[in-house]
Amino acid sequence: MSYIKDQGKNKGKKSHPLLQVVFIVLALQQAILNYVTNTVVYTVISSLDEICSLVLLVVVLFRLIHGFKLMKAEVFLALLLIAMCLIGLISNLFSNIQPLRYALVDMLTCSKFVIVYLGIRAFYTGKIPETFFYDNFNRAARFLSVLYFALTVHDYLFTPFFPQVDFRYFALSTKLFFPHPTYLANSCIILICILCFTLKTHRSNMIYIWMLLSVAVMTFRAKAVAFAALFLLLNLFVAYFKVRSKFLLFLPLTLGGLYIGWDQIQYYFVEITNSARAIMSRDCVKIANRFFPLGAGFGTYGSFMANIHYSALYRSLGYNGRAGMSEQSPHFLSDTFWPIVIGQFGYFGLICFLGIAVCFFIIAFHFQDQDHNAFIALLSVLLYMMISSTSESSFFNPYATLYFIIFGLMVSQKLSENKAGKKKAASAAFQSKYIKQGK
Repeated sequence: MSYIKDQGKNKGKKSHPLLQVVFIVLALQQAILNYVTNTVVYTVISSLDEICSLVLLVVVLFRLIHGFKLMKAEVFLALLLIAMCLIGLISNLFSNIQPLRYALVDMLTCSKFVIVYLGIRAFYTGKIPETFFYDNFNRAARFLSVLYFALTVHDYLFTPFFPQVDFRYFALSTKLFFPHPTYLANSCIILICILCFTLKTHRSNMIYIWMLLSVAVMTFRAKAVAFAALFLLLNLFVAYFKVRSKFLLFLPLTLGGLYIGWDQIQYYFVEITNSARAIMSRDCVKIANRFFPLGAGFGTYGSFMANIHYSALYRSLGYNGRAGMSEQSPHFLSDTFWPIVIGQFGYFGLICFLGIAVCFFIIAFHFQDQDHNAFIALLSVLLYMMISSTSESSFFNPYATLYFIIFGLMVSQKLSENKAGKKKAASAAFQSKYIKQGK
């Protein structure tokens, strides 16, 4: 705890090496795990998101006890998370489907995106230098953008260094040294958000953003293509047309997202009615009705722990006889998000989660008038999480830890700049009044 106490003494410190290491490892986590053979190293790196969550949970509890004040939206965020966790645990007691130890692990998995956000906010309080993001992340983000872009160009023009996978649209998908194109897309998108955040003072970041957008698109994941289009649309509306209305922002973004992703939605949920996503989307409603109004509980449906300790619900629904959904091969069972929320937490839990999402958007809009690049970066994090929720575990996925660490740091820096601006304005007003009085 001494480090937490001493943190206030180092508020003005520009470089945080430990934070930089955590950032790089989480940004490359799946790529590193693809090549690591040492069991101990593999375990540490694969568990880094959980380690960060537990450490930051201790931090936020410690700081709250010592008087740390949350913003109003953050208070509601914390209360809604607590409500969702209580709903899940109560559901576990009534359904008795999973042992408590699996339910508790799943509770951490489903909560960590909020925990790391609040923990980062609690840790990085007070005065943060205006160059904080640039000093800690910008150089690494630029380096990775050049690396990804150079390797992608090479692999399309020459004999590829890395295997390319499924043919989509007009070419093979690129994944570089990641095990799957999705992981490369995830890494590109958080780097785009970081570079966008500091774009106001470092306009050359736009070159690297274009590099990352092109690599993300060449993964040919529908969510990455949708993000690239919506990111450009968001920049157009916010930075150039100066649109301030929430309705006028979200309407074109929603319509644009539906237009871009409609083929994928039709394919997975209409044309292929027996796909894992379509089946689980239908069955989660049955489960919510069966366990009305609280759902089946943590670790029971769609989540990673429901695979690790194969849920009895899967057997009762006949999943054990389906390819990719059986106990021996369950990899399609964690390929969704909303079925987890509806199935495990029921309709009340769904309302709680939607409330959590709204709180995050309220926090992002708090900075709309302060810095449009920072606002776009904050909104982009949330937009991608919402887009990815259609085809993977999104907010409950390991990569969400990095996304919400970055989101929390963005909020902390902007709040620090707000405070510094108010102090400067107050000082200037006092000096002006002092001069007028002839003192």
